[in-house]
Amino acid sequence: MNWQWIKDRLGLLLTALVISAIFMALSLYANGKEWLSPLMTALVILALVFEVTRLRKRLRQHGIPPRDKD
Repeated sequence: MNWQWIKDRLGLLLTALVISAIFMALSLYANGKEWLSPLMTALVILALVFEVTRLRKRLRQHGIPPRDKD
């Protein structure tokens, strides 16, 4: 059995639960305020940009050229 795979999946699940709890706490705090949705959208986009940058760097480290932007 591949324990690293299980460890990675549990880490992803735990991260998703923590982020969901933070979002729920913010949504209860905001209570229908208009700023919550744009704030969460901006945070998700920012997280995706950082993740793509990290993955491109890792590809370059392994000698695989990342796909160019079309």
